[in-house]
Amino acid sequence: MSAEPAATRDVGERLARKLLLGICLVALVVRVVYVLGARASPLFDAPQMDALYHLEWARAFARGEDFQPGPFFRAPLYPWFLGLCLKTFGANLLVPRLVQALIGTLSVALVHRVGALVFDRRVGLLASAAAATYWMLVYFDGELLLPVLEVFFDLLAIERTLVAGRTGASRTWFAAGAAWGASALVRPNVLAFAPVLLLWSLRGTSPWRRRVARAAAFACGLALLVAPVSLYNRFGGGDSVLISSQGGVNFYIGNNPASDGSSAIVPGTRPDWWGGYHDAIAIAERARGGPLKPSAVSDFYTERALAWMRAEPTTALRHQLWKLRLFWSDVELGNNVDERFFALRYGPILRVLPLGFGVLAALGLAGLVLAARRAWSDAPLVLFVPVYTATVVAFFVCSRFRIPVLPPLMVFAAFACTWIWDAARSGRRAAAFACLAACAAVYAAVVSVPASVDRSHAQGWTLLGQVALARGDFGAAANCFEAARAEKPRLALAHEGLGLALAGLGREEEALGSLRTALELDPLLGPAAAEKALELHLRRGAFDSALEIARLEGRTRAWSAQGPFDEARVEHARFEALRTAGSAVEAGAALEHAAAALGRALERTLDGDLAFDVPFSTGRIAFERGDFDGAAAAFERALAARTAPDAEGWYHEALRGLAHALARAGRASTIRTRLEAHVDVSTADPRTAALVEELARLR
Repeated sequence: MSAEPAATRDVGERLARKLLLGICLVALVVRVVYVLGARASPLFDAPQMDALYHLEWARAFARGEDFQPGPFFRAPLYPWFLGLCLKTFGANLLVPRLVQALIGTLSVALVHRVGALVFDRRVGLLASAAAATYWMLVYFDGELLLPVLEVFFDLLAIERTLVAGRTGASRTWFAAGAAWGASALVRPNVLAFAPVLLLWSLRGTSPWRRRVARAAAFACGLALLVAPVSLYNRFGGGDSVLISSQGGVNFYIGNNPASDGSSAIVPGTRPDWWGGYHDAIAIAERARGGPLKPSAVSDFYTERALAWMRAEPTTALRHQLWKLRLFWSDVELGNNVDERFFALRYGPILRVLPLGFGVLAALGLAGLVLAARRAWSDAPLVLFVPVYTATVVAFFVCSRFRIPVLPPLMVFAAFACTWIWDAARSGRRAAAFACLAACAAVYAAVVSVPASVDRSHAQGWTLLGQVALARGDFGAAANCFEAARAEKPRLALAHEGLGLALAGLGREEEALGSLRTALELDPLLGPAAAEKALELHLRRGAFDSALEIARLEGRTRAWSAQGPFDEARVEHARFEALRTAGSAVEAGAALEHAAAALGRALERTLDGDLAFDVPFSTGRIAFERGDFDGAAAAFERALAARTAPDAEGWYHEALRGLAHALARAGRASTIRTRLEAHVDVSTADPRTAALVEELARLR
C-alpha cells in the first residue's frame, strides 16, 4: 500500500491559482462572518483566563509599560502582536480579530503552498480547502490566543525549510531559521524540532563545508529571533530563561499522580489564573525554604515530575499513552473555555462546516503512512507531525495545543484522497479499498472517545455564569450555574457561582448551602467562596461557623496567609460584637485570638493584596491592644507593600495609622521623617501631600 500509484494529471497552474484565490476568499469570508457573529458572546469583550492575560499584557505593551517583573513567564510574541494592534487601531477588540482573520487566510494559502511543494497542486488545493473551512481553525483565528500565530509561523517555517532544502541557498536557510525562531516566540516547544532540522540541513552529497554553512545559516536565523528575548530575560529580568519560565510548571501539570492528562492546574492550587500562579510559586518556595527565581521555580516542578516518573515508571508510561489517546480522540478538550460550547453557540456558521477531527485524523494518518518513504527527503513536513505531537503529549493535552498539527494533517489527508483516487483509476482497486478500510478503522478508534472524558457543557455554563456574575446580572448567573450543576452535579465551581449569585439575589440561606457544598467539594476554590460565606456568617453573627471556614482554608493552603488572616477577621468581628454587648473579658480574649492569628499569617506567604492587608490589620489590632510601637512597625510594613494611593483609600489609612501610632508611642518628633520615608512629598498627589502635612503636626 505504500507504493504510490501513477498520478492523475495535475491541475494546471493557471486554474490552480484561480481555485486558490477562490478558496482564500471563502476562508476570509467564513472567518469574518464568524468574528462578526461572535460579538454576541459575552466573552468577546470580556475574555477570561489566558485570553485575559494576553489582553492585559497587550494593553501594558500598548502603553509602553512593563507587565510582569522578571523574565517572561510566557512567550511574548502574541501579546506583543495584540498590543501593536491595540496601539495602532485603538481598544476595540473587533479589529485585532479581523486582523487575525487575514492572518488565518494567509495560513490557508501557506497550506496550499506546502502541499504543492511536497506533493502536487491537487493536494495543495484540497488541503487548503480543508483549512479554509475547518471549524476549529476558524474559531481560534477569532480568539485572543496563540494558535492564529502558531499556525501561520509553523507553516511559514515548514515552507521556507522545504524551499531551502531544494535550493540550498544560505539566505533561504537563514530565513527558515528565523521563521522557526518567530514560531518559538509564540510557543517554544517547536524548538524540539530544531535538532531534527539541523541534522536535515547536513544531508546530501554536496561538499561538507557547504552543508555546514547551511546549518550555520539556519542556526543564525533561529538565534536572531530567540537571543534578544533570552538576553532580556537575563539582564532585564534578572534570570537565565531561554524564552519563558512556565515550562517546568506545565510539565508537572501533565506529569503528577493527580493529572488527568488535560486539566491545566497544579495540584493544591486555586483554579483562577493569578491564584494558581501565585500558589504554584508559594508551594515551590515553601519546599525550598526561601524565595526562588522563576527559573528555579520551573526547575523545582520539573524535578518533581521526573521524580514521580522515576518512582512509578509503569504508571507514568500508562499516563503518557493515555495522553496520546486523548490527543488522537475526536473531542475538543477545553483548556480555558469549552471551545465547542462557545464556538457553536455563538458562531452559527461553524455549525454547517463539514469537516471534523475524526475524518481529518483518519485520512491524515493514512496519508502520513503513505508518505513514509518521504520521511527524510521532506522531513520538515513529514516529521513535524510526530515530533510536535510528542511535545504536546509530554506536557498535557488540550484542543488548542493540538491545533498546529492540523494543517500538516490536512496536507496528508489530501494526499491520501488523491492516492486513493489515483489507485482506483489506475486499476489498483484492492489497494484503494485497503486504504479506505484502514481509514475506517482509524476513524472508528478516533471517534470512540473514552467514557472518562467529560463531554458535558458544565464548564461552558459555568463560565457564562461567571461573566454574568461579574456584570451584576445575578438572575442570569444563577440560571447558568443551575444548568452547569444539572449537567455535572459535583462541579465545585458551579456550586460556588450559584452561591454567589443567590447571595446577590438576597437568598442568603440557599447561598450558604451552595457555598458550603462548593467548599466541601473543593476546599481550594480560592477566596471568592470562602469570602462570601464568611461575609454571610458574620452578618448573622455566626462566628463559629465563619471560623470553621477560615480554619479549613488555613489547613488546605498551609503556605498562604489567607486562612489565618480570615481567622483574625472573624475574631476581630467577635471582639467588636462582644465589646458592644459589654462583655469586656470575652472581648479581650477575642482580640488576643485575632492578634495571634495575624502573627501566624505574617509567618506565611503574603501574595497579592495580603502583602498589605495582613500587616495593616496587624497594625490596627496592635493599636487597639495598646502596643503602639508594634502598630507603627506593622503600618511601616504595610506601606512598604503598597507604595501609592488606591481607590479605596487604604494607603492613606495606613499613613494615618503610622502617624497616630508614633504619636501615641511618644515618638511624635519622628512622624514627618517616617512618613516621608514612604511618600515623596515633591511628587505626591495633592491629597497625599496635604495628608502628610496634617499628620506631621500630630502630638
